[in-house]
Amino acid sequence: MILAKHTISIFNRFLDGVPPFFQGGRPPAESYNKTLVRYAQWEDSADRNSANDGRTSIDKHIQIIIPLKADTQGRKYIGYRDYELLPNEQKLNFWTLKINECIIAFGDAPELSSSFTIEKLKESYKHCLVKAVEDLTLQPILPHWEIVGI
Repeated sequence: MILAKHTISIFNRFLDGVPPFFQGGRPPAESYNKTLVRYAQWEDSADRNSANDGRTSIDKHIQIIIPLKADTQGRKYIGYRDYELLPNEQKLNFWTLKINECIIAFGDAPELSSSFTIEKLKESYKHCLVKAVEDLTLQPILPHWEIVGI
């Protein structure tokens, strides 16, 4: 059973520039589009691994479940390949889950700006980088996305 009681902030990375760069446009800058998701589930986990030489390591990861009916402030999910093809101004209407680029923060984190940077977000909020995504939105019972982050 999914106990979707948490709020998370999804930050989708994209490059924002004014082409053509060789004719005086500005080079692309890294930007993030924030989507607030209410009624998700965030779970911290740790696995203890023992090696043959007696050393023990702990692998920490985060499992996030986003039900299909979660409140995404009216934004629609779109696959990351389609998301990347959208003009930047249209990206504000959508969210996506791209491995190694999407950052998810626990809670309602502020929009990123010159005063609240991605580095400040990482210092101030529990967060993870998306490492795996399973789309289970077509199943008949409890359709959702499962995300593993580190």
